[in-house]
Formats: sequence, structure tokens, C-alpha cells
Amino acid sequence: ESLDTIEKMISSTTEMKKIFSEMYNEDKAETMVRSLIEGALGDIVSAFQKYAETMYKRISNKPVRVNDFQLIEKGSDLFREATSKGYDSWLESNELDEMNVYFQKRHIIEHNNGIVDQKYIEKSGDSSYSIGQRIIVKITDVHTLLNIIRKLVKGLKEI
Repeated sequence: ESLDTIEKMISSTTEMKKIFSEMYNEDKAETMVRSLIEGALGDIVSAFQKYAETMYKRISNKPVRVNDFQLIEKGSDLFREATSKGYDSWLESNELDEMNVYFQKRHIIEHNNGIVDQKYIEKSGDSSYSIGQRIIVKITDVHTLLNIIRKLVKGLKEI
């Protein structure tokens, strides 16, 4: 349900930008829509974190930290230990890589105002940015992450 809400919100950004432009101005509207798109990335990560944590607690008594499922490799390893199936049981290698980049983008937006640092480049493997540049999140990025997470959630439901 959370993912559907995010998708509907993202699909209406053109209309929202028009409304914001009429209420404020074009620049403010652009900033507000960008903030919505970036926020959607965070909302997807949060929704997945909560879902994965809930699913994991159904199959394991091993304690987990709040952000364990925001770390792709860590979350995958936890499920693999408990069920012999990690995220790579349902996602292709390139999807796992993309998921990691989007999760890292969310992290840098939340904790560094979207400004790229060396840690982002190392953890994401994203060499398209230089240190000091600001992350850009496109609507297509949000849709891609939504599709990846939906695929992974479908797999996790089979456990």
C-alpha cells in the first residue's frame, strides 16, 4: 500500500508542479517537486525497511538493528542465514547494484543534504558524481526502485 501511494504521488508531479507554480513561482515549484521526488526515495527505503524487518522477525528470533535492512548486503545475509535465500534469489545482479545506489542516494540526501562525499562513492560504486556535487534523483529512478522493491517483496512473501 505504501508503494502504491508513493507511485501515485510521483505520477502526479506534473500536476503538482503546475499548482505550485501558480501558488508561488516556477523556481519554488521546481524545488518543491524535487523535494517530493527525493522524499519518495526515502519513503520507499523506509517502507522496505519496515516490511523486511517484519518478515524477518516472523522467521527468526535473532535481534536486528533498526537500519539492518537499509544495508543491502546485511539484509540479504540475514535472510540467507535464516532461510538459505538472500536477495539474489529474486533479484538479478544489476538490480541489486541499482538498489544499492538508490539506497545510498537516499542516505546521502538524508544525512549530507544530497552532497556527494567519498563515502557515497565508495559505498554506492557510483562514479558518475564527483565529491561536492549534489545528487539528482529523477522520477525514473523512483519508478526503477519501486519495481525492484516490489519484485523483492514478492520473493520475500514466498518465504
